[in-house]
Amino acid sequence: MLGQLIFPRLPESLPPAITLQEAEVSLLDNEDCNAYYRYSDPNATGSKSVGVFDDMVCAGDPMNGTSICRGDSGGPLVCPLGGVWYLFGLTSWSAECRFPVGPSVFTNLSYFADWIKQHQKEAPTPSSIMASSTQKQPALSPVLKPRMTVLLSAQFLLLWLSLVSAQ
Repeated sequence: MLGQLIFPRLPESLPPAITLQEAEVSLLDNEDCNAYYRYSDPNATGSKSVGVFDDMVCAGDPMNGTSICRGDSGGPLVCPLGGVWYLFGLTSWSAECRFPVGPSVFTNLSYFADWIKQHQKEAPTPSSIMASSTQKQPALSPVLKPRMTVLLSAQFLLLWLSLVSAQ
């Protein structure tokens, strides 16, 4: 399944983008992602060897050159489901940003949902003055793997974190 390239690729040599960047990508099986990284550096050992595990999710569109790059760490991987955008992952790592690009690896938030919920319970209850009764609560639950959209923006993540902490 191919994604649609929404923004021009920015080489690593250019300064980070000031404007919000967005790209539509597809999820890849972790096995396929692991095969790519083993193939790209078959002699990797120790700290140079890489792997994609259950706490990670792999996405991208190598055919169109869609991938994360320098400065994207921590950015959200979001998915629309029933007209609502859900946070699915956080930008973690990828191969270098040059053609051909490799798959991008994100933290799988579903894997950490119980840990996040436990720490939310431990957080102090916010003042009712700051809480809005019309605000829809964020959902942290496993999501089917449809086509995904990457919004590579730290601002979106900060907004989400502020909504979670305002609960």
